[in-house]
Amino acid sequence: MLFARHALLAGAALAATFAFSTAALAQATTNPCGNIELTAIGECHFEFEGGCKAQCEPLSFVASCDGECNAEISVDCQGSCGADCAVDCEADPGSFECQGSCEADCQAQIALDCKGDEDEAGCIAYCNSMCETDCQGQCNAVAPSASCDAKCEASCSGTCETTSNFDCSLSCSAELKGGCEVQCDAPEGALFCDGQFLNVSDFPACGEWLLENFEISLSFEASASASVSGCSTSSATTSGGYGAMLGLGLALAALKRRRRN
Repeated sequence: MLFARHALLAGAALAATFAFSTAALAQATTNPCGNIELTAIGECHFEFEGGCKAQCEPLSFVASCDGECNAEISVDCQGSCGADCAVDCEADPGSFECQGSCEADCQAQIALDCKGDEDEAGCIAYCNSMCETDCQGQCNAVAPSASCDAKCEASCSGTCETTSNFDCSLSCSAELKGGCEVQCDAPEGALFCDGQFLNVSDFPACGEWLLENFEISLSFEASASASVSGCSTSSATTSGGYGAMLGLGLALAALKRRRRN
């Protein structure tokens, strides 16, 4: 299985660009957007041809696989990690940083878990991205002024979440590659948020969920116009099929919402 990191191609055909607030998604919440798990979303867009399949690679599946893999955190992992963390934090509580500690511990464990893999460097790159996502999700909820106990509980939860889901997530990333490529060839296209693939089977339900959970504004590449109650927006003319129609629907719904507010 391939885990090589590469730069995402710029300038691919887009149906729409979504600008989201940075409100965090609730962890372990089932949603119709492939159960994707992200702590924040900056932008989403549809990909169709060109660079679309180039984005169907493991590092684009971390958030989707985080939402699919929810193994129970080992008590032994949490306990041993917590003991080591407490020693580090209590030595200098003022400078102890939850996410930094979490990622350092997590990455050290991942280096051991990936050892001997047929693509060891790729495995480490993929799983280090898991560490970043899980540590950020756990540590964002802890104030910098929190006690060492609170910081260490969050830090160790992030580390142990990644290591507990290690096998599941690697398997998930391999399975999603084929589904991502199929969506790239489909009329509706494939949807990516901040470079992460959304394994969407119901685009209308996903669109509604995004509208319910984020403040959304939309910008389009080109030309036609539409209006709702005196408000207007522009839309791209594209061969993207359903993806383009969903983009326009989201734009109009966002305008209605802003007008009501």
